[in-house]
Amino acid sequence: MGSTSSGKFNDYPPSGEKKGGSGGPKGGAGGDRCAQDLSNLQLEEVGRSMYFQAHSSVPGPGTAIILRGTLIGPRLSIDTQNGESIGFLPTAYNYLVVCMKKGFTYSGEVTISSQKPIPSVRINLRHAAP
Repeated sequence: MGSTSSGKFNDYPPSGEKKGGSGGPKGGAGGDRCAQDLSNLQLEEVGRSMYFQAHSSVPGPGTAIILRGTLIGPRLSIDTQNGESIGFLPTAYNYLVVCMKKGFTYSGEVTISSQKPIPSVRINLRHAAP
């Protein structure tokens, strides 16, 4: 139940530097990745999350979620409206830290969740411009 990064250092760009390219986490329309909505994201470490520890389950589809404005260690947490962490975003989305510093916020919902064979949650996130 560890992280699932590409194993490449470009998942961790220097502070304030943007990655190039187009589509997905490496780029976007007009070059502003902050203003893109994100869909079908698989969260990491769901089975070790605060939510799973407290409820022995995963949140169901349709559960409202937000991207926490502060990091948990070096990770971006997806939380319920009550502030319980349900998992972490993959490190490829660490650029969202810069977006949040610009005033962007992100909210959405759980789209798919399952407890077996391992706890897993997929989400959609929508941006709100500053």
